[in-house]
Amino acid sequence: MIPNDKPTKIKTLDLGVGPGTWSLRLFDLFTDSIDITGIDISEGLLELARSNISEYEKNRNISTSISLKVSDLNKDLPFDNNTFDLTICTNTPLNHIRQSNIESVVSNMLRVTKSGGYNITSVKSEGSLPTVYVCPMSDVLTYTQENDILSFTHKNGQKARLISNLFTLDKLKNLFGKFGKTEFIGVGIFLPRFETYYWPNHDFEKYLNPVMEELEALEKKYSKDSRFIDLANHIMVITKKD
Repeated sequence: MIPNDKPTKIKTLDLGVGPGTWSLRLFDLFTDSIDITGIDISEGLLELARSNISEYEKNRNISTSISLKVSDLNKDLPFDNNTFDLTICTNTPLNHIRQSNIESVVSNMLRVTKSGGYNITSVKSEGSLPTVYVCPMSDVLTYTQENDILSFTHKNGQKARLISNLFTLDKLKNLFGKFGKTEFIGVGIFLPRFETYYWPNHDFEKYLNPVMEELEALEKKYSKDSRFIDLANHIMVITKKD
């Protein structure tokens, strides 16, 4: 997913960096050829990211070029226009933005992306498997989705409400298509349906192993088929900015 025509030093912004997973994966891929800034609204998650980065550096006896700061995606990003060669927003940050503000957030992401640079975003789709994001579904007694608000009851009796803005291919085309050449990929159309994370009381391995190659072939075959993308567990959007 990373552009082949990369500059000497890829200036990168990780929006919703969380525990630093994708920033570290990018650094693993490009090491000295990448400079990464990670932002998140949660200071707690940034502390976890700092810990993970520190452990990564210690284990490899290297210093990374990853800097972290608190920032809210709902507000204007504290960066100039056309600052970054690559911006990423992966693993559902946009699913926690209200529908009324999503167009502004996407525009802001692309504002700080350089002309000719790339934005890579992934979101949960309307046809994705049920999730409450913060715990396994096996711990959930009841849940309801109304517009972009998800309400659920944990098995311990605790009730919670959170933003869960799910996407369709058409909605993503309208949001991202205006900024440049855009590619849409369905990630997890077939395989997640059999993951024990969603079905902890079922052992699918004995059934899956003989047909895994066939399932993987189906994933590849239909990942860019518009008939199936809305059923994917995640939709990845790759935009090359005009």
